[in-house]
Amino acid sequence: MHGVGIASLSYAMDSIVESSTHNNGEPDVETFVRGLKSIKPVCRWSSGTWEFGNGVTREWNEIQNTTKDPQLLTSYLLFELRRRSNN
Repeated sequence: MHGVGIASLSYAMDSIVESSTHNNGEPDVETFVRGLKSIKPVCRWSSGTWEFGNGVTREWNEIQNTTKDPQLLTSYLLFELRRRSNN
């Protein structure tokens, strides 16, 4: 996983913490597992094509640590995390 992926996942994990209502707002391991598993189907860490919507795609190894890609990946992961947690 590229540094952009690590940074983007840290935002996703922050979102899991913020949405947690267990243990006085402190999520347990299962909360993280459930949240991260929910976005697994759309993640392309080592193969495939990221499909960000609106025709924007990147091959798994084309994500760059430039000005736009980190925001693109982070926004996508947060969107998918929220969307999948509401289902």
